[in-house]
Amino acid sequence: RRHTRCLSDWSSDVCSSDLGTGSGYVPFVVANLFFPKTAIGFDIKEYKWDELPKIECLKYTTDWQHVVENGPYDIIILNDVIDHCENINFNKIKSVKSEKGRIFVRCHPWCSRHGAHVHYDLNKAFLHLVFTDEELLRMGIKTQAVQKLLDPIKSYKKLFTDAGLSIIQIGRAHV
Repeated sequence: RRHTRCLSDWSSDVCSSDLGTGSGYVPFVVANLFFPKTAIGFDIKEYKWDELPKIECLKYTTDWQHVVENGPYDIIILNDVIDHCENINFNKIKSVKSEKGRIFVRCHPWCSRHGAHVHYDLNKAFLHLVFTDEELLRMGIKTQAVQKLLDPIKSYKKLFTDAGLSIIQIGRAHV
């Protein structure tokens, strides 16, 4: 629900893309609620997208060229992506954005309660801040690769402004 609030002003004439789609949930919700002209879910590896209900405007892909061919996009969503990327290429992302398009980014920093996603193995908040990756691995808990930012808001602002992007709104997650 909270992911779609920012999209409520858009009409069904838009094309949307979720980069780093994972399970495909975000573009699935966008396609169901807003009926965009095109909704593309892109990720570097394939998930069980074929198990999701089929929607005519919705496609999933691991091929960046498919994203390019179906663009440009009025809405680009990066949901919990940039924290897992060593060097994110915003020029590549901006190249598929329409002239008036927007890029919506939801971050999930390492210093947050579930920043390394260890809660999938053991539902204990901030566990990854108490133990090292090696200690967690010895306990049978594998952390996901994530940038270890101690001042994430400042880091994100720099990342976006260095990429030539304007920040329209910064919101903080509800704890």
